[in-house]
Amino acid sequence: MELCTCRECRRLFYNVYDTPVCQDCRQVIEEKYQEVKEYLREHSGAGMAQILEDCDVKKSYIIQWVKEGQLELAEGQSGIRCDGCGGAVQSGRFCRECKLRFLNEWNRQQFMEKKEKKEKTVEKDSNARMRHTRREH
Repeated sequence: MELCTCRECRRLFYNVYDTPVCQDCRQVIEEKYQEVKEYLREHSGAGMAQILEDCDVKKSYIIQWVKEGQLELAEGQSGIRCDGCGGAVQSGRFCRECKLRFLNEWNRQQFMEKKEKKEKTVEKDSNARMRHTRREH
């Protein structure tokens, strides 16, 4: 537990959850999230500017919720940039192309690790010495 300053209200608080905001501000942010979520149910496809105006919410909150995958921007909205290539993102930190590239690289790495492990096992087995076992008639 660490004594921190809340990034929202600037009050001191004991940081239990490893977040930069105090419990009171975290509750306010959660209430805003629920409000935006409900707003989007009623106004499907609303743009960020419209949400900001109608819900009186900070843009940084919306960006955070999109990057965390809690919200998804409507098709054609380009308010958030990919952490990988800088392209437009609808949800999460990375665009579809970067997600696919990372997944392919990860799969390739997993394949190579399995292949190396198998080769080491085969090499180990080929170095094993043979021995005669007694056969009973």
